[in-house]
Amino acid sequence: MGLVCSHCHKNMSVAKIEEKRGDGLASQIRCYHCQAWLGKNVRIAQVKMLSFYLLVGLLILGYVVEQFEVLSYMLAAIMGMALIISHFMDQVHTIEAPEQEDVSDQLKKYR
Repeated sequence: MGLVCSHCHKNMSVAKIEEKRGDGLASQIRCYHCQAWLGKNVRIAQVKMLSFYLLVGLLILGYVVEQFEVLSYMLAAIMGMALIISHFMDQVHTIEAPEQEDVSDQLKKYR
């Protein structure tokens, strides 16, 4: 499995990632190409997990209890849409970009 760095846009192998920080949903990794820290949005990941568990629970409730069948299936459809949308939004983004070195002296040569 591979990732694409959101800062330098190069492919990264998950097996080669050495530096990590944080725990759980707030964990971050460091790109070994550009040294940028990458992570996911914690709230979107929480919405994704919550909508998944609510979807499964509502489907089971609708199957077991006949009085709540229609209501639980309608709510399960809404949770399914929330799951799909949050899944598409749950991407790795740059948390902390590396410092850029000052090359203004080099650029003055060519002006």
